[in-house]
Amino acid sequence: MGRATTLIEAQLRGRRAVGNDINPLSQVLAAPRLTHQRIEQIEERTDSIKLPRSRTTDKDLLTFFAPKTLNELYSWRRYFRDQREKGSFDSIDAWLEMVACNRLTGHSRGFFSVYTLPPNQATSIKRQKKLNQKQGLSAEYRDTKKLMLRKSKSLL
Repeated sequence: MGRATTLIEAQLRGRRAVGNDINPLSQVLAAPRLTHQRIEQIEERTDSIKLPRSRTTDKDLLTFFAPKTLNELYSWRRYFRDQREKGSFDSIDAWLEMVACNRLTGHSRGFFSVYTLPPNQATSIKRQKKLNQKQGLSAEYRDTKKLMLRKSKSLL
C-alpha cells in the first residue's frame, strides 16, 4: 500500500479504495489522505497547539536534526500520544501526524532533517555522520509547524 497513491487516485475517481500493508506506518501515511480536509481547519489547529515541552533523549538523532527541531519532534510525538490517551485524537491530528512523519528526513529544506538520502535509501547514523562530514553539513533549526502547514497546503 505504501503511501496510498493508488488508493487516493481510486477514491478521486469515485471508486472504492481498499488497501492492505503489514507496515503500520502505511496506515499513518495513508488513512488521513483518504479523508476530506480543509486547510483552514489544519491552520487553525496548528496555530492553537501549544506543544508540550520535551527534551531530546536520543543524542544520536542530532546527526539528523538540530537540537531545537528534535525537541519539537519529541513534543509532537507526545502531543499525538496525549490526544490518543484523552480520546481526542481526530482526523486533523491524524493529518498532522501524517505530514510530520512524511517530513522527517529528506534532501531539501522542506524536511525537518539535515540533507539525507531519499527515504527509499535509508541510512545509518554512522553513514549519515560521514555524509555530514564529507559535505560539511550541520543540522539547522526547522520550524516544524511552519513546514507542516506548508506541506499541507501543497498536498491539499
